[in-house]
Amino acid sequence: MEEASKLQKVNAVDRPITFPVLVVALDGTCFKTNLLLESVLALLHQKPQYVFVLALWLLRGRAYLKQQIARRVFLEVSLLPYRKEFIQYLEAQRAEGRSIVLATANDEQIACQVADHLKLFDLILASDGTTNLSGEFRRDRLVSEFGEKGYWISHVWLITHRGRMHDDPLVFATKDRTSRILILLMLATAILAV
Repeated sequence: MEEASKLQKVNAVDRPITFPVLVVALDGTCFKTNLLLESVLALLHQKPQYVFVLALWLLRGRAYLKQQIARRVFLEVSLLPYRKEFIQYLEAQRAEGRSIVLATANDEQIACQVADHLKLFDLILASDGTTNLSGEFRRDRLVSEFGEKGYWISHVWLITHRGRMHDDPLVFATKDRTSRILILLMLATAILAV
């Protein structure tokens, strides 16, 4: 995992990294959709012949699948369904001098396209064709880069957080139906466990 998911500085010249950083995911957080699904649909629309190789790519792993799709598809990131309220929140945080890190399981090529479009992120952590930066891999990478003080914003923070980080995460997407269901399930589980 050392070589994979390299830390990419986006705005190295104009802004130093300040701590604690604000860590943001894409799927379900910045977007109302899943970029892998959007990418597959775009690939099949643009190049339908690739329907036959998707399963072969998946056999080599999710990170490899994402990389191969990203290499072959044109995804118009400006047309994706952004959560405008959330993007405005990130803009305000950035204006206050907060460092914002994009940590996503999406392929680094697509992550960089989104970062170039939004111009909000100081650093990018993404899947790289070898490592799928999701779940435990993402959590471990964040802790190795920023310690246990990094903040996490995601509709699935309850899954990735897993009770191991010591600061309370800032959860923006609690208006999201999926987040509410996850929160209720976690509360019910906690109550029943006592």
